[in-house]
Amino acid sequence: MVATFGHELVELSIDLKAKKCDPATAKICVHGHYAPMSTWTNEVWGLNTYKDKDRMITSSDDGTLRIWDAVSHKQIGWVPLDVDGEGKKVAPEAKNKEVPNSARGRAVDVSSKGDYFAVGMFDGTLRCYDAKTYEL
Repeated sequence: MVATFGHELVELSIDLKAKKCDPATAKICVHGHYAPMSTWTNEVWGLNTYKDKDRMITSSDDGTLRIWDAVSHKQIGWVPLDVDGEGKKVAPEAKNKEVPNSARGRAVDVSSKGDYFAVGMFDGTLRCYDAKTYEL
């Protein structure tokens, strides 16, 4: 899987030994995560497989963590990252009204059993979530 600047998740067949990729095999699985910003165009920063090959989890500058089903091409879970430790929405940046750095997900990982996931944030903090709480 590859995450693009245009916020798609693309499935590719890659021969790692030969270091070759056939672009004809590219299949766009999901579109999402795009929210224009005045100073920068955000993109998907974190991508990981989740539970099995047909499920992925992504994080972005749009202040969300999303769980996707690649077969149905649908979002099956969503976590708002623009909230504080008590679940209250955080204010946008005063200068530009954009999502604050504390809510911009940069990396995502999933526990070996798939029951928890962690998000590394732009401001250097790490958040952990119980997956059962956020799946639809």
